Amino acid sequence: MLIEPNTLLRLMKVLDAHPELAAVSALYYAKGAGAMPYILGDPTKDGDFTPGNPTDGLVEVNGTGMGCMLWRMSMFADVRLKRPWFQTTDTSSQDIYFFRQARKLGYRFAVDCANRVGHLDVTTGVVY
Repeated sequence: MLIEPNTLLRLMKVLDAHPELAAVSALYYAKGAGAMPYILGDPTKDGDFTPGNPTDGLVEVNGTGMGCMLWRMSMFADVRLKRPWFQTTDTSSQDIYFFRQARKLGYRFAVDCANRVGHLDVTTGVVY
């Protein structure tokens, strides 16, 4: 991840302003052809992880990539959030697996689309 010097401070400000959120991510895109934004799912639709479109502000999501995300550590002390927290299954990446479990417990997440970062493909040198 290629971040600006103030990226984490900006994410901290979002969490301070939104106590209802368990975590917030900067906006970045998947690597490769079709490079979709990691804005995954409409929170009004349970289990939806369809890619969404960036805006100029904060977008609540069901999930996102975890490449540049700031978390409230208190959620990891929640005994209802069963370990292993992250695992890859036949139907989910480790990110989506985690978000499915956390959303069922009422945790909320967002992407700060005004806070963009680069996603470097180290094999090709391309930044998405």
